[in-house]
Amino acid sequence: MFPDGADHDEGKQFPICNPGPMKDLFRDARLQAVEVRALDAPTMFVDFDDYWSPYLNG
Repeated sequence: MFPDGADHDEGKQFPICNPGPMKDLFRDARLQAVEVRALDAPTMFVDFDDYWSPYLNG
């Protein structure tokens, strides 16, 4: 549908946010016992407009 969509993949734009590179960064800083895992935080919205309006306002 969007041929250039892969160019906007945040995982590619910000590779440090992926588990492997993040762990490497911490280990390169000589931190020990590094564990990298997902952190899920629920976000509540009143309705769809509440969710979508920040994207429309830039």
